[in-house]
Amino acid sequence: MLSLAIFAVVGGSATALIAGTIFDAIPGSFLALVGVITLMAGAVAAGTVLLIRVFGPIGVPLGSIFMLVMGNATSGGVLPPSFLPGWLQPLASVMPAGVGVRAINGLAYFHDDGVGSAVVILCCWIVFCVGAVFGLDRIAASSAIVHVAHRGKPAAHA
Repeated sequence: MLSLAIFAVVGGSATALIAGTIFDAIPGSFLALVGVITLMAGAVAAGTVLLIRVFGPIGVPLGSIFMLVMGNATSGGVLPPSFLPGWLQPLASVMPAGVGVRAINGLAYFHDDGVGSAVVILCCWIVFCVGAVFGLDRIAASSAIVHVAHRGKPAAHA
């Protein structure tokens, strides 16, 4: 979890520095931009960690497909969500990329429109995914303890 937090903070800060300061591509508050991008990176990383925890090594390509490909396609960064097929449109309002794009547009051009809801949704992604990983680890640990406790005892015969 520490590496997830470091990734989010370093990635969010570096991205905001490059996009907002070096390229001057995003007007608005630098600290707000760092915050939103850090939450976006944290949400994507936490979701990917959960997929890896649930599916093992196959979780890596699943994370790439779900978070990057589906996330970018539904983000509204290239085309508005209304141009998406009907079944994909709802993803724009819940996927980290879509929520983050709306918040960054709000920071830059629309008087912070979408920033508050983005912070809530991105924090929910992080809390849910991290909580699920901890929950799965706790279940695995308790089943390992039960397994060790029963080792060495003779099996009951019917």
